[in-house]
Amino acid sequence: MMQDHLRSFSELIQQGEALSIKKLVGEISSELRDDSLSVLIFHTKGSEGKIFKEEFEISGAKEFRLEAEALYWKKWLNYFGLVDGYKLTLLEAYFPDSLKEKIKTFELSGGPTEIWKKIYDWKRFLFMVKPKKLESNNFTFISGETKKIYLDDKKLVVE
Repeated sequence: MMQDHLRSFSELIQQGEALSIKKLVGEISSELRDDSLSVLIFHTKGSEGKIFKEEFEISGAKEFRLEAEALYWKKWLNYFGLVDGYKLTLLEAYFPDSLKEKIKTFELSGGPTEIWKKIYDWKRFLFMVKPKKLESNNFTFISGETKKIYLDDKKLVVE
């Protein structure tokens, strides 16, 4: 039952693949559609090479930040089919000079999951899994630019 609830994390990675090594998990690009409206195109790579695409319209934002939810299981649980997993959940847009004032928050891949929130709330009592919220550094776009998103040593990196 637990594995079914956590499938949103494990469906995006290959069996036995560690999240502590640099892994390409998606791309994000920006297109200028008119003078003030930008479209962000977000691609994530799923298991078996399947690509998921989401588009978001935004105006006025110059800086962005990504968030992800991750679960890191004890190695011995891999034998029972529970492997480390992640889910990219939020993209936040900020005004150019104010990182405290968000313009908008976009939910990625359906947004945060309730089961992850419950595990995160109970993390000090759970010895078998460590839930972790991953955040990227703030990044900017030039129209037409594409940035790659990596998980690298339990960090979310946008290059």
